[in-house]
Amino acid sequence: MDLGSAFAAAVMRQPRQEAFVESKRRMSYADWYRGIASVAGGLQDMGLRAGDHLVVVMRNRYEMATLYWACQLLGIVFTPVSWRATADEIRYCLEDAEAAGVAFDGASGAAAAEAAATLKIDPRRVIIAADGKGEGTPFARLRDSPALAGPAAVSEAATCLMLYTSGTTGRPKGVPRSHRSELMAAIAHIAQNQYRRGDSSLGVMPFFHTMGVRILLSTALLNGRLACVPEYEPERFYG
Repeated sequence: MDLGSAFAAAVMRQPRQEAFVESKRRMSYADWYRGIASVAGGLQDMGLRAGDHLVVVMRNRYEMATLYWACQLLGIVFTPVSWRATADEIRYCLEDAEAAGVAFDGASGAAAAEAAATLKIDPRRVIIAADGKGEGTPFARLRDSPALAGPAAVSEAATCLMLYTSGTTGRPKGVPRSHRSELMAAIAHIAQNQYRRGDSSLGVMPFFHTMGVRILLSTALLNGRLACVPEYEPERFYG
C-alpha cells in the first residue's frame, strides 16, 4: 500500500477522531484531510507530479506535516532538509535532489530563500509558510486550491521520501525510501514500542529526521493524535 492510501484509510476509519494539535489548532482526521487534499491540488496546479522532489525547510509545524501528507497523496517525494543548514548546504540539496519545488518558513533565516534564488527556481514553485520571506506562493493560497479527488495510488516500490544525512565524509547524502519501506518501518516502530490505537504522540523530533517522519506515519496508522512541537522545551512538558 502507498502512504497516501494508508492515510485516506485512516480518515475513513475514524473521521471524527482528533488527528492534529498545534497550540490552539485542533483538527479531526476529516478536517485535516480536507486541507491536505486542497494543498495537494495546489501542488498539482504548480505542475508538480509523481516522482518530483519537493524540498521542505521548516520547523515542525502544521504546514510541514500537511505538505508531507499532500506529497504522499500525489506521489511526490517529500524531501526535508534541516532548517539549521546554511544557504550553501540547502542549495546543494536542492541541486542534488533535482528539486521541482521548495517550501520554507522563517526558521532558516534567509538561507532557504537565498538558495532558491541562486538556483533560479521558478517562484511559482516556491512555497512560503508563516514567517518565511522571499518571492513565492503563500502556503495559505494552496489551501484555497480545488481539492485532489483522492490518492494517486502510486506503486509501493516508488520513492516517497528522501532524507539527507551528513554520513561520515563529504557532502550530505540523500537516502531514498519507498512507500513499502516506510510503511514496514512504521509498523515495526508501533510493535516495538507497543503503541495502541488512538495513542497521542509528541511530534518533537524534527520532521527532517527519521524519527520525526516515523512519528508522523505511525500515529496516523493508529488513528492517534499528533501533538506538533516546533522546539523541545523541557519545562513546558515536565515543569
